[in-house]
Amino acid sequence: MALLAGPVNARTVDYSHLNAANFAAEAANLKIAPTTPPPADSGRDIKTEIAAGVDHEVLTLGNYCSAYKVENPMAAMLKALFAEAARKPTSVAALPPLSIRVTAARSNQRCVEVKEYNVRCIARVTIVGEGEVESRKFPLNIVVERDSSVGGFCEDRARGVGIVSREAGQQFLAAALVAANAPAAPVP
Repeated sequence: MALLAGPVNARTVDYSHLNAANFAAEAANLKIAPTTPPPADSGRDIKTEIAAGVDHEVLTLGNYCSAYKVENPMAAMLKALFAEAARKPTSVAALPPLSIRVTAARSNQRCVEVKEYNVRCIARVTIVGEGEVESRKFPLNIVVERDSSVGGFCEDRARGVGIVSREAGQQFLAAALVAANAPAAPVP
């Protein structure tokens, strides 16, 4: 019966081991591609606000690997990710501060057995929010979908969701920085 419930490490995404240094290797290990490079120092102070509902349960689509739920606590990962791109305290701010608000996040996953003990899970992660620079606001909405290789008993299901979630976070941050660096629209 415990086997039907799924392995314990597959029930909650653990972001404590996933960081800029090992992200590409972890993604390659689960055959998740493509991935974007981790954030670099943006030269900006970054203020972050994360809504309470960002930590959520992954919606499982289909029957395979659906015997247990997966929790995706993204808030702490997103805060750490945004901090990686913030101006380092030893440097002078070269650009105006950026405020990033994450208002919602959701993820779903569908797993299929492609052959005996070979399972692929397709995860889709959506992050919604807004950015603000010098009272200029802009919407942010990122959707990332990747498939990953998990073991025959769904043991790496949460790891796959975690990698796709960090990839979505990196793309969300990159979109915020691009929008922040764009010139303000002229007033008619």
